[in-house]
Amino acid sequence: MSKAQGGRSALAISAAVVILIPLLYVLSFGPAAGLLRAKLLSHGVFSVIYYPLIEPARYSDSLNDALVWYAKVFGTSVTIHKK
Repeated sequence: MSKAQGGRSALAISAAVVILIPLLYVLSFGPAAGLLRAKLLSHGVFSVIYYPLIEPARYSDSLNDALVWYAKVFGTSVTIHKK
């Protein structure tokens, strides 16, 4: 592998990580809500971990609706109180 190919590979891996980590974080909201329902995760821990999603959802009807819908996919309901 040449130096240029190695640099491109590192760039591709970096780009994948930058895109995949936030995507996986958002996608984990539904399964975590399911763990919350099963009492395998406390409300306090859930609230801290997903604060970056929950707080904006308090101001945005569309984000709120999306998170509530996604939690329902995993058999639970969440309530995000509006500000």
